[in-house]
Amino acid sequence: MYRRLISLVFITIVAWSNSLIAKASEGSDDISCCQTKLLAPDGTQGDQFGLSVAISGNLAIIGAPDDSDIRSRAGAVYIYDFADPSNFNATKITAFDGKRDSRFGYSVAIDGQFAVVGARQDRANGTAAGSAYLLDLRDPTNILQTKLLPSGISAGDVFGNSVGISGTTAIVGGFGNDENGDNAGVAYLFDFSDWNSISETKLTPTDPQVQSGFGYSVAIDGTNALVGSFAEDVGGIRDSGAAYLYDFSDANNLHETQLVADDATKDDVFGSSVALSGNFAVVGAPHNLSPATAAGGTGAAYLFDISDAQNIIQTNLTPGDVAFGDQYGSAVAVDGANVVVGAIADDARGRDVGAAYFHDVSSLPDEFTVKALPEEARIGDLFGFSASISGGQALIGAIGHDAAGDSAGAAYRFVVPEPSTLALLISALLLCSGRP
Repeated sequence: MYRRLISLVFITIVAWSNSLIAKASEGSDDISCCQTKLLAPDGTQGDQFGLSVAISGNLAIIGAPDDSDIRSRAGAVYIYDFADPSNFNATKITAFDGKRDSRFGYSVAIDGQFAVVGARQDRANGTAAGSAYLLDLRDPTNILQTKLLPSGISAGDVFGNSVGISGTTAIVGGFGNDENGDNAGVAYLFDFSDWNSISETKLTPTDPQVQSGFGYSVAIDGTNALVGSFAEDVGGIRDSGAAYLYDFSDANNLHETQLVADDATKDDVFGSSVALSGNFAVVGAPHNLSPATAAGGTGAAYLFDISDAQNIIQTNLTPGDVAFGDQYGSAVAVDGANVVVGAIADDARGRDVGAAYFHDVSSLPDEFTVKALPEEARIGDLFGFSASISGGQALIGAIGHDAAGDSAGAAYRFVVPEPSTLALLISALLLCSGRP
C-alpha cells in the first residue's frame, strides 16, 4: 500500500471541462475557493458554534449548543444554503420549547429537506434526560419542528448526544441510559414517513455491558445503522470500544454485527465517532495507543467494507504523519469513497489548532490522503472536532476558534474533488507559483 500525503493550507479548486485544477495561491481571485470560514452572524463568547456540523447537497446545518439567545445555553442551530457561493446567509433556529441549559444543537444531521437536532441536556424527562427535534426545512419561511422523546428516556440518559438521518428515518443515541445497566446506553430509530404518527424502534446490543456508552455516536444510511459503544470492554480489553452495525430492512428481524479494531488496545475508545455511506462504515478511535500507529497515542480511524456482511474487510486509515496526542479519529465522515477524519489536537499550525484529513478510498488498497489546515488558525481552535461531507463539499468544525469571542467557534466549508480525482491535488501543486 502507498499513501501520498500533502499538507495544504490554502487551495483553490476550479472546475473546467470536467477537470479540476487546484492552486495553492493565497488570495487568488479564482472562483470556487476551496476553504471558506463560517462564523455565526450573532456569535458570542462560549457559543461553541461548530460543535456539530452536517451537510446534504447545498444545505448545511451547524450547531451552537451553548448559544444563549433565548435562555442561557438553550442552544441554537444555523441553516446555510450554499447554492449561491457569493451569499451564504444563515437562518437561525432555536427549539420551540427551548429551556435553559438544554444545549439544543449539540448534535445535528441533515438529509435533503429534513434535519434532526439533539438537545442532550433537555430536562423534559429529568435532569440531562435529553431530547431530539425533527426539522422540516421544505418551506424556509415556516420551518416545522416536532420533538422526539421516547417514554423510556429518563434523567441522565443524555438522549440526543448523537443523531443521524437518512430519508424519513432518524436515529438518536442516549449513551447514559441505564435500562440494561449503568450507562449501558440505547439508540432509537424513528420512522417519520407519517409526520403525524412517528414510530420508534429501540436498539440495544445483544449482549449489553454496563458503562459501555452504547449510543455515544450514531450514523444511518438507507436501512443500515451504525452505533458506537466507545467504552465497551472487548475481549477483556478495558475501554477498547466497539461499534454495532444494524440491518433493519426487516423491521421484525434486526440483524446485528459487532465491529472491533483488529489492533485494539486499552483505552482506545473505538466508536467515539462513526459514519456510514453505502458499502463503507468508518469508526474513529481517537485515543488509540497501538504500536501500529506512527508514534503511539496518535488516534486511529478504521474503514470497513460492509458490502458482504459475511466478510467485512477492515482498513486502518491512520496517516504516517500523525503525532502523539493528535487524537486523529475525533470526528469521522464518509460520502461514497470520500472519507474525512478530524484530529483536534494536531499542532502543525500551533498547539491544538487541529487538522482534518481527506482520504480517497476509491482504489483500495491504494489510497490518497490530503491534510487540510484552517486559515487564520489560532491556538486551541480544535479544528476537526466535527466533520461532514456530501458531494463535493465538506464542513469541519472548530469549536475553540475565538474570532467572535473565546470559544465562540467557527466552521469551515471545503470544496473537495469527486472520488478518484483527489490524486490530482498532487500534480496540481506543480502548478503553484508566486507563493513564499
